[in-house]
Amino acid sequence: MTDRLRVLRHVIALIWRTDPWRAGVTVLLTVLEYAAPAAMAVGVRQIVDGIATGQIASVKAGAVLLFVTVGAQQGAGFAAFAVSVGLRERVGHQLDLEIASVVARRAGIEHFEDPDQLDRLQLLREGAAGLARLQDVLVQVVGIASRLVISLLLLAAVEPRLLVLVVFAAPSVLASTAVDRITDRRDSARAGPQRRAATLDWYVRSPGPAKELRTFGSGAAVLRHIEADRAQADGIIRRSNVRIACLESLGALAFACGFLTAVLLVLGGAARGQVTVGDLALVIVVAGQLNGQLGAATSWLTELLEMLRTAQRLALLGPGPRTAALREPPPPPAEIVLDDVWFRYPGSGDDDYALRGIDLTIPVGCSVAIVGENGSGKSTLVKLLVGLHGSTRGRILVGDVNVTDLDPAKWRAELSGAFQDTPPLEFRVREVVGLGQVAAIDDDETIRTALQTVRSCEFAARLPADLDTPLGRTFGDAGVQLSGGQWQGLALARANMRRAPRLLLLDEPTANLDPRAEDELYESYLEAMGDPGARDTQSTVLVSHRFATVRAATLIVVLHQGRIIERGSHATLMAEGGVYAELFRLQAGGYR
Repeated sequence: MTDRLRVLRHVIALIWRTDPWRAGVTVLLTVLEYAAPAAMAVGVRQIVDGIATGQIASVKAGAVLLFVTVGAQQGAGFAAFAVSVGLRERVGHQLDLEIASVVARRAGIEHFEDPDQLDRLQLLREGAAGLARLQDVLVQVVGIASRLVISLLLLAAVEPRLLVLVVFAAPSVLASTAVDRITDRRDSARAGPQRRAATLDWYVRSPGPAKELRTFGSGAAVLRHIEADRAQADGIIRRSNVRIACLESLGALAFACGFLTAVLLVLGGAARGQVTVGDLALVIVVAGQLNGQLGAATSWLTELLEMLRTAQRLALLGPGPRTAALREPPPPPAEIVLDDVWFRYPGSGDDDYALRGIDLTIPVGCSVAIVGENGSGKSTLVKLLVGLHGSTRGRILVGDVNVTDLDPAKWRAELSGAFQDTPPLEFRVREVVGLGQVAAIDDDETIRTALQTVRSCEFAARLPADLDTPLGRTFGDAGVQLSGGQWQGLALARANMRRAPRLLLLDEPTANLDPRAEDELYESYLEAMGDPGARDTQSTVLVSHRFATVRAATLIVVLHQGRIIERGSHATLMAEGGVYAELFRLQAGGYR
């Protein structure tokens, strides 16, 4: 609850920072709107009593009060809606940015690989628009509560026993809390199938998967999966809505019984001359309003509880787990040592480890090549070195400091890399490359140098607007369309924006490059490692399926099912005649 309240306070402060004038006007107009019904009931009583006693002045005064309050209520309601719409839009944009910022600031990537966290993120995105209405909902809840108190006081002034209506209102309030629990379970259950349907829908509408879907004629099969997932989600929602409707109906029925009891009490008093006809009219009007107010109160309370759930999801997303005191990376030279490292992904089984007991030293000034079959744990090892995950057991030490104890931003400032699953970033060329070192994004010389080190980026010199050429056509017709290899070349140039990083990570970054370009690229990296300055500070980790490109590495490590089964230089491993030698000869034979 503390986290929820903290997020709610933050959102309210955000609303007032975004547009204090609109926020203040909305509150005042809503208060005016809620004050009107009580004045209307008093006006009705004056009119009825004036008619019954022949006091024309009372009738006129009641009519004026009724006319003014009805007009004020309608005007205030319309004005509050008009003002709050613009406020909600601006706050909604700010909240979207904040949620994106929270996701981007997380040091790790567990939330992208854990189904439970992905579902929570999906629900958070859905509920973010509702959070923009937080102030409106809070004001409405306070206003409704105030109106209920005033209505009860008016009724008690006529007949104290009418306060029994509070008892009859209790089932509606209890129903709203039960509805909140049902809604929470419903949202958690529907998030998975709805997220799957949305992902498959993206596949159908995206150019990349479209090639296979059309080649194999499998679009209809994917659409059936989308339909099944949506049907599953709809069924969950429909069954929950039936339970919610039953609970709300029972609450409304309980209050209806109380309303009839109140009317009968006052009718009896009127028959005995204990209350006036105007009092009877006031009771009927106020009790009727009370029924509507109670329905509105439960509705607004339900929405507020939903916002509390959204706030809790935002708080749980947070910046991710970190130790209390983050340390500076030790100055180079400092070896990187993996000490009995085990790792399993979130949601995996107790014995489903991606890495098992890894012991490895990455010396300064050396290149380490990691090879192995698909699923052997190569990319997982790279993620742990970057600090995107913490090891389940064991330690990764930089000098004498565990990677999980390092300030992630400062540690990653000393890294560079290119990865196999890098998406195309459809910006200008200078941005696509310059994002590797944001401070140099406007430094043409640095960007050109980074491009020149990657042979596959020779095409960049022929682009129509040079470094300011927009790339890709997803967001407009002016962009230049690139091949997969050209995008990968730009990703490698981006990695070269950081000169002389402490650790260079190359995780299958050349899958779309031709063999000559790949060989020249790795050769250039390995030559750079031979520079005297590099030997004092830098290390390189290469992950590749092409054994010919890693043979010059200082150390070659062979992974199998998450374990290191062989290690040594190319000559040593070939002489041993083990798995590496067998795979190398098989691959070489394929080329022959």
